Amino acid sequence: MSADRSEDEKDMVLFDAILSLGLEMANGMMTAQTRRNTATPVKQIQIFTTYSDNQLSGLSQLHEGECTITRDKKSLGRFKPSSFPPASFGVPQNQVIFDIDVFRMLNTSAADEARSVISRSALIKRDMRQLLSLEGEGVG
Repeated sequence: MSADRSEDEKDMVLFDAILSLGLEMANGMMTAQTRRNTATPVKQIQIFTTYSDNQLSGLSQLHEGECTITRDKKSLGRFKPSSFPPASFGVPQNQVIFDIDVFRMLNTSAADEARSVISRSALIKRDMRQLLSLEGEGVG
């Protein structure tokens, strides 16, 4: 690459592709939050709900990989949103936010739409450069 750059090239940002990332559901399958080859930075928001009546909390694993069965994937960490108010199955609406910044750091959080509460205990920071280098070496 030449040191001489045009005016248009001076403000360019090079984006990197990432692996598929998602959360494990109660049935052991992963729902992809961010798909493979998505350019970064990216912010993905998905709505989740409870799977039983009066469920007070949820615990899910954060995974990376292309297979939908989580036992065949690499676990990156646990994700536990704050407690839900007791309600019927499917009533709570919780936003799960995957935010990967320009430095490829993953921030994961959850927000209860009804109460406008952001779950501070549900924050995962992960350096995606490390994941990409491991995949390139055939690990994972």
